[in-house]
Amino acid sequence: MARRLVTGSPARNVSRFTAPVLLFQRTLDASVPAAQASLMEAKMKPVGKRSE
Repeated sequence: MARRLVTGSPARNVSRFTAPVLLFQRTLDASVPAAQASLMEAKMKPVGKRSE
């Protein structure tokens, strides 16, 4: 199961995205670190994907 979580991670599959991505991240979110939005954006730019 852990392998599926890693291979299914959106950050590892950005080249497959077909639509622009709107990223929202709250700095006080206790479940998801704020760095996750920055990670997604950093993964998307090199493969030419848009994010807002």
